[in-house]
Amino acid sequence: MMPLTDVHLRRLIEGATPVNEHPVHELLLEKALEDTAQGGDDGTRRLLTRASGHRLSRGDLEVARQNAQVSGQRGEEFVSVYVSGLISSGNLVSFEWSSQENAISPFDFLIANKDGSKVLIDVKSTSGEFDRRIHISTNELQTMAADVRQYDLYRVFEIEGNGAQLRIARDLRYFGQSVLESFSAVPEGVTIDGISVIPEYFAF
Repeated sequence: MMPLTDVHLRRLIEGATPVNEHPVHELLLEKALEDTAQGGDDGTRRLLTRASGHRLSRGDLEVARQNAQVSGQRGEEFVSVYVSGLISSGNLVSFEWSSQENAISPFDFLIANKDGSKVLIDVKSTSGEFDRRIHISTNELQTMAADVRQYDLYRVFEIEGNGAQLRIARDLRYFGQSVLESFSAVPEGVTIDGISVIPEYFAF
């Protein structure tokens, strides 16, 4: 018998199209919890307006944060295996796992191509579906926009057991520049710490 994962459960429930007030929606809170744990406004609004009216405990939120951290670490591990394979096959020269050496690094990996160019990689991971929101810090945006090196986003999703899915959005420098330009309109003394983006916005 195949175990029922969060991804499979969500597809089954959404396929049945239950009414918004149906209690079965309580089984789909993991997506909103993950977004909330990463500071997302969308997930928080969904939790505040759910039909059951049940409150979220500090323990629930802490578990969600821990789960998000685990997914992030596992996503980086999968990418490490992936780029190691590219080196073994001769498609890459080398890579550095930057976030392992510096926890506040604005990127996770630095890879060296055969032509001598280098690419920064930021890994955004979720145990759930591809369409969950991607959270990008202002520090990451600033590096994305200002660094002369290409900045790629690796989306790791549907993490399950020893496997996961991977999609890549390449060269986000213009995206970073355009978002930071929009920040210039905020009042003096106001700082924007990060953004949430739907994955469909990027050309994966």
